[in-house]
This record gives sequence, structure tokens and C-alpha cells, in this order.
Amino acid sequence: MSDDIKPIEEILSVFENSTEKFMEYDVARAIESEIGNVSDPQSVPNEYTWEKMAFEFCEDYPDVDTGWGTYYGPMMSGPTGDGQYFEYPSIRKLTPDTVAYWVNRASEARHPVLAVRYADLTWEFSKAITNSSADYTVAQIAIDGRIEIAQQDLQEPTLTIQHLRRALSLAISLNDSSRIEKVGNAILAYEDHVAEDEKAGLWGFGFDLLVSNRKFALPKDLEEKIIQDLEDRLDRLTQLTDEMFLTSHRWKAQAALSRLTSYYHKQGQAEEVKRVILKYYEGFRHLVGSEASFIASGWLQEVYSTFKQYGFNEEAEAIAPNLREVWGRASNEMATHSFEMEVTKEELDQYVDSLLADSRESATIRMTVHFIPKRDEAENQVRQLAQDYPMSFLITKQLLDHEGRPVASVGSIEDDFDGNVVHQVSQNMAYATFFLRNVLDAYVDRFEVSTQELLSHIYTSPIFADDKKGIVEKGIDAFMQGDALTSVHLLIPQIEAAIRRLAELLGIAIIRPGRSGAMQYRLLDELLRDPNIEETLGRDASWYFRILLTDQRGWNLRNSVSHGLLPHEQFEQGMADRVLHALLLLCLIRENLAEASA
Repeated sequence: MSDDIKPIEEILSVFENSTEKFMEYDVARAIESEIGNVSDPQSVPNEYTWEKMAFEFCEDYPDVDTGWGTYYGPMMSGPTGDGQYFEYPSIRKLTPDTVAYWVNRASEARHPVLAVRYADLTWEFSKAITNSSADYTVAQIAIDGRIEIAQQDLQEPTLTIQHLRRALSLAISLNDSSRIEKVGNAILAYEDHVAEDEKAGLWGFGFDLLVSNRKFALPKDLEEKIIQDLEDRLDRLTQLTDEMFLTSHRWKAQAALSRLTSYYHKQGQAEEVKRVILKYYEGFRHLVGSEASFIASGWLQEVYSTFKQYGFNEEAEAIAPNLREVWGRASNEMATHSFEMEVTKEELDQYVDSLLADSRESATIRMTVHFIPKRDEAENQVRQLAQDYPMSFLITKQLLDHEGRPVASVGSIEDDFDGNVVHQVSQNMAYATFFLRNVLDAYVDRFEVSTQELLSHIYTSPIFADDKKGIVEKGIDAFMQGDALTSVHLLIPQIEAAIRRLAELLGIAIIRPGRSGAMQYRLLDELLRDPNIEETLGRDASWYFRILLTDQRGWNLRNSVSHGLLPHEQFEQGMADRVLHALLLLCLIRENLAEASA
């Protein structure tokens, strides 16, 4: 071993004897600082690497990428750019010797934070690494150490709450009634210790972990205490009137409300459910007349939906007039945001030429494929944006229609990654409107494309029915004349009809029994999600059709147009361009279906 490196015991003694709070990652960094400058890394004994790795694994890992199926996951992971995947630390670097070392350290370590990590890693990884399960005593060390962390306040509250959640899970998995009770008491004691009304993340976890947990026999008096604490907290939060913090108070009050309504509903106490919803409504009722119409709109929609959820239709309808009023005010307050992007004529010409080179046939295909959003690219874009602008991806975004009514919501990137990607693609499509318009203009001019020529091209695909040809022709003609309103209304139903015909040709059922017993057509969104449709259209194209036509977080044109939800001024050329693009995209379905339609 290098003379420049401290003994591992000396490095760890700083933490064993610490009276200050520290995180597991701090231990790894202390070891890293000692071995990072060693001239010959091969000379560093294995225990330094094993110790460092132990404190670099991430707890409560979502396991969306690794496939380990374990409570712990890597600190870092992702694609390398050459088709490979990296992760650090990796389960693949663990050996039976590593696990054996952690077993010993779990019994030797004096500080609970250290002992918990060694013991829990042993419990979690033993089966995968050694082909045999760890002794149950290491799980007991992990449970007892976590209780001690809470009792001695050895880590920050968010980490300690995570520890208590894990301790309860381990105790239940062991069916250790004594430890289950101890963890339950530790949870309640810790919430009493850290709870503050203004910090919603530091209360309510006692309810979440214990009240509805069928594997935990919560004494009645403790259950009543948890519920009363929530009632008192709702009282205090609904009595705060400081306008500066009104929105913040509302979300905290809602966190108490959602727990109370779910509890009383499960208890069959409908009047109690109504009482707490009314308390929440009355506490923030002055929002209706405030200038913050967008805030009022979201809050009142939430109250209305909560009444409806629990069957209080009369109360919901009583606030409906106020809801319509704030929707209208919110709509008038909507601001238009614009951005400028400089594109020289030379750059634009080069861009157009790159898509429209060669013959009309090849240009049509190239142009059509180019404007299909690529799902993988969009997902990477959202991940990068979330890194660059994290705050905008931590909150729920409410999507409003032209009258200010909420039509969809997109959650945080952690809770609703797919929604964020769909929302981003919708914006990308709007940004691309300028380029699509220029390409289509040049396409029509360069190849002297007429309505009849477009119609002939479209009908090379077997999924367009002859008896609809006249409708498609009028829709294309309206497009060529710049009549977006007529074009969109005529062509969107024909796109749906073509997708339905595609389903038939693939042998997919397009009708199903309705509630009245009569047969009805399957929804377009449902057809687009069918695996056979997705395989035929392609993953990106089927996803694009959903965003364009049926997803409320996207453009949702099929539903908005069919139900008459859009005002006249929204039927702009950019919308018509996208509809024509969708039509051209369907034309790519030819050869493999031509035989099926014969």
C-alpha cells in the first residue's frame, strides 16, 4: 500500500466519532480524497474500493434503467454514445468477498449511519452475488440503526423519513412484530419532532405509512391522534390570509385535505368528507374575487373535482357558476409570448433544397418523414432541459383552452415523464410550423403540384376508401386555396377513417359492444395504441398521430375539431399544414397492405 494513503480505519474514525450530521456520500468522498491521487491505483487494497462503493449506491432507486430489481441503484447511469450503457457503482462489480466484507463491517461499525448502510447492502445484494440469502440479523441491524438515526436526529429530515419508510418495510418483510411496533412509534415521534405547517414534506408521512397499512396494527388512540393532527393543520392553513403566500398555503392545505378525505371515505363517513372539503373551500373562497384568476381557476377546478369524486354533485354544481366566471377572467388574462429566430434566406433555401431534391416522389417521402417527431430525440431533449432548467420541471403544468378552462395537466418530470415529453413535442411542432409552411410552399411550386396530383398520390395507398374520395378531394382543394377552416374539418375525419380501414386490413376489430348493447366504433386513440397499428405505422409515427389528434396534452385536433371546441381564429394555416402532413404520412402505407386489400 502507498505510504501516502491513510489507513481505512483512520478515515472512517472521523465518521464513527462524529457528533455532526453527515450523509453517506460524505463518507465516499472522504475515501475518494485519499485514494484519488495515488500514482498506482492497483496498489490500493480492495477494502478502500468496497467502502467507497458502499456509500455511493443510491437508496430507493426507481429501477427504470438498471433492471437490478433492488432497493439500491447506481449513483450515475446513462448511454455512452456508442450504443453501450454505463452505470456506477455497478452491481456487476460486486463479488462474494465484497459482501463478506460488508457483513463484518455491519457488526463492527458503531455509528448507526455506517452500520445501516453495510447491513442493508448485505441484505439487498447477497442473493444476487452469493446465491444465498443474508442472515436475517443483518436486516435487524438495518432496522434498529434507522430507528436510532431518527431518535438521535443524525441526518436531515428528508433522509430520516426515507430511513423510517425503509425500516418499516424491512420489519414487515421479516414479520417482526416487535420491530414493526418500534418503527411505528419512531415514525410518530419523529413527525412530532420535525413537523411544521409551512413544510408540507415534513408532516403527513405518519398517516401515509401507518394509517392505511394493513400490515401494521395501529392502536386506535394513535390513529385518532394522527387524524386530529391533520384536522388541526387544515384549520391553521385555511385561516392564513397573507396574500403573498396564498398559493403556498393552498397547496399545503390540499395535502392535509387529500389525506382526510381518503380516510373518512374509507371509514364510510360521508358527512365528514363533505365537512373537510367545505372547510378547504371556505378557507380560500376569497380567491374567486382576487386578481389571480389563473390561481383561482386551478383551485376552484380542484374543489369542483373533489366534490364530484366523492359524490357531492349538488355542492359541485353550486360552485360551477364561479368556476365559469374565473375561467372567463383567466382567458382574458392570457398573455401571448413570442420569440425571434434568425434564419437567412440562404439557410432557408438550403434547408428546403435538402428536402426537395430529386424527383417529386422521393421529395414527398423525404419531406414527410422529416417532419415526424422522433420520440428518442424528444426524450433526450426533455432530460437535457430538466438538467438546464430544473425548476420548470418540478411543478405541475396546467394546460388551458382558449377560454381559460383546464383541459389537461402535466406533472413533474419524476411523476409524469411521458406527459412532459408530449408537451415538449407539441411545442416543437409549433416551432416547426414556419419550416413546414416554407417546405410545402416550395413543394407545390417546384413540382407544380395540383389538387388532382395530390389526390392521386394519396390514393396509391389502399387505406383510403373510394367512396370517400370526393371528400378528400374537397379537403385538399380547400388546403390549396388557403382555406384552413374547411380543409381541417374535411380531412381530419378522413384520416380517422383511413386509420380505421388500416385496422380492418390488419385484422383488428374496429367495433365493440356499447353500453346500450349496440355496437360502436372503437376510439381513434385506442386504435393508435394497438401493437399491430404501431408496428405498421412505426413507433414514432403512431405516437405522432396520438399527439396530433387524440392526446389532450398535445394538439388533440381530432377531439377539439369534432366536438366544436375551437374558435374560428385558431384554424390557421399551420394547423392545416400538419393535417396535410398526417395525410401524406398515411400514404407511405402501400405495398405490404396492397395484397391484403386485394
